[in-house]
Amino acid sequence: MRYYYIVGIWSFCFVLPIMMGCMREEKKSSKDSFEMLYQQMEQASVESPEQVSQMVDSALPSLKDSMMYYRLLFLKVRGYFLSFKLDSASYLLDKVTAFCDRTEKNKDVYQLYALIYNARGNLFVRTSQIDSASFCFQRAFEYASRGGKRESLPDICLNLADVFVKQGRYDLGSFWYNRSLSISDSLNMPDEQRFPAYYGLAQVNMELRDFALCDYYYDLASHYYDKMHPFEKHIYLNNRGNSYYYRQDYETALGYFRRSLEVVNQYPDMTFERNLTMINLGEIFLMLDCTDSASYYLQECRGFFDSIHHATALYCIDTQLMELALKQGNVALARERLKHAVKYDNVEPNMIHVRNRYLQRYFEKVGDYERAYHYLEENHHIDDSIRNERVKMRAAEIKLKYTQDSTLMKKEISIREKENQVLQLYQWLYMIVGGGFLLVAVVSVIVLYRKRLRDREQWRMQNAITSLRLENVRNRISPHFIFNLNSATLL
Repeated sequence: MRYYYIVGIWSFCFVLPIMMGCMREEKKSSKDSFEMLYQQMEQASVESPEQVSQMVDSALPSLKDSMMYYRLLFLKVRGYFLSFKLDSASYLLDKVTAFCDRTEKNKDVYQLYALIYNARGNLFVRTSQIDSASFCFQRAFEYASRGGKRESLPDICLNLADVFVKQGRYDLGSFWYNRSLSISDSLNMPDEQRFPAYYGLAQVNMELRDFALCDYYYDLASHYYDKMHPFEKHIYLNNRGNSYYYRQDYETALGYFRRSLEVVNQYPDMTFERNLTMINLGEIFLMLDCTDSASYYLQECRGFFDSIHHATALYCIDTQLMELALKQGNVALARERLKHAVKYDNVEPNMIHVRNRYLQRYFEKVGDYERAYHYLEENHHIDDSIRNERVKMRAAEIKLKYTQDSTLMKKEISIREKENQVLQLYQWLYMIVGGGFLLVAVVSVIVLYRKRLRDREQWRMQNAITSLRLENVRNRISPHFIFNLNSATLL
């Protein structure tokens, strides 16, 4: 099925230049055709970025310097990003940005700006520049709102939530995950498109060690596992494995990480995801005292993250290598690795917690109990902070629910007021119509009554006239006249 899908898009790409030449006057039809092609290529780019990139190259020469040209060029940016060619992606983003900067601003340009800033944010996430990523995602949200294309807002909300969680700002992370769901509700998006928010909320509750709620959201997301793209399956499996790691259920965590590795091994372009999974496998094997397997996976992924200078991943690997040396009984190697371990800014609180735990064990082994106690206290502070964040997030959720309930209540009151106004309008209408009918009835009765009075008067007058006429006739034929007439006859 996927083969025929790709072939169909290839055919469309070859026909596109002809369509563009033959449909100069039918701009609307041409634009609709391009939109259909673009959506198909966008969907295919998730699983076949290299093929889509070749399709774009075949279509670009016919489009020149236009909005369609740069939107297709952005598909190459997505392909480079998924293939982890970050420098090439950044270069093309600069070209698309330059086009937007020199073009008269309209909704199409704002939508393209939203895509640009969202992509830049993802590039910054891949290179552990979380503050820059947060700024870009907020700009993407602003431009998407101005561009009128609300369908892209849920994904941008998810990206914003992810960076806030990485910064340890769990209340804001929860807020933006819920914002994504509320926008999806307003757009009537189907449930199968909401699972990223579910496993995002599961991640927040994992960070806060609320594993019951964590499992609740992961179970919601698992219903749509078969509909997930490969990178989404990786996120789900990887993060759910982490939730069992923090519960110290290492066997269950190992099962999820192995499934994640099976998924990413099917897609050679998912280099970052594969190496990230190997970090987690290394740590799980470390916890299970399988030091050989731990060493294999950690050494396998170290070179990749060195090449891209990924601070968080390197921080995690250095921490695990330190613990690996301790488990192997090589305190000197642990000391050497500690000496050369680089300290990074903006590391996630969980990573700091893990390293502090390993450092505590290291200083206990070398007999420096003062420093061991220091790292123990540091972790207590982090635990207290997490508990505070849990309280803050609960308060934020209550506030959010209160705000939503208040908003719904205001809308409900407004609806009721409108309904009352309509009801009053109908009442007045009924009264006017009823009054009109009553008035017509009264007038009709009065008219009929007066008509009957006139008829009766006319009938009475007619009777009077008739009586007078009869009286006149009787007077003409009087007895005296008759008597005189008879007397004349006798004579």
